[in-house]
Amino acid sequence: MPVTRTARRAWTWGGGLAAAALLAWSGATAVSYVAYEEETVITDVAQDRVSSVDVRGHGRVEVVGGLTTGPITVTARLRQGLRGPAHDVRVEGGLLVVRGDCPEVLGGRCSASVRLEVPAGVDVTAHSDHGTVWVNGLDGIVFATADHGDVVATDLSGDVLLRSDHGDVTAVGLSGRGVQAASDHGDVALGLTRPARLVDAKSDHGDVEVVVPVGPGAYRVDAQSDHGTARADVRVDPASPRAVRAHSDHGDVLVRYP
Repeated sequence: MPVTRTARRAWTWGGGLAAAALLAWSGATAVSYVAYEEETVITDVAQDRVSSVDVRGHGRVEVVGGLTTGPITVTARLRQGLRGPAHDVRVEGGLLVVRGDCPEVLGGRCSASVRLEVPAGVDVTAHSDHGTVWVNGLDGIVFATADHGDVVATDLSGDVLLRSDHGDVTAVGLSGRGVQAASDHGDVALGLTRPARLVDAKSDHGDVEVVVPVGPGAYRVDAQSDHGTARADVRVDPASPRAVRAHSDHGDVLVRYP
């Protein structure tokens, strides 16, 4: 069973006439802005019980690779306003499940940010409802998404799928064979350190940039923009096994060398 190691709580109160005026104006909802509780919960999970991770938060979500010894440590920073977050850590048949959810309350200050470090070979699914998702130094398959926030990835060597509904997608140090990245409302910027067999980058409302490494081989490039410029400043060969697809509906598209 996961072991919760420490927990710290602190009540914080806003003060002065502004807080009193806010209370008078908006009643009970304003309580979540004036008084809130913060708590840090640290949970340890044995490495040998985990082969994959599924983490979801309502705030910043960080998953970092490189753990060599000791347990996987899940650090959750929870903020409770009018309503509090729900937090859960459990292992289901090799899958480490981490949840930090907040109720849909108008004007609330609830948040649940999560950070964990994982060993090599672990596949990771990471999602935030409201916040940045940051994944770094992972060598397994990575699926990182955000509803309202950026997705940032660095030094990933496995296949990746990155997506934001409302935010930018930025990734550097990618060396996997397959890279997919998309944003509905934001820019997509990818930097590869090793040629991939497939790169698929798309934005509905934002610019798209794909930086590929210089080498003897060319790339099969499909660069398009419905409302913007599209350029491929790399060696192009329609028969190349290295495919780069970069599309934007409303924004500029560029495929280039560093």
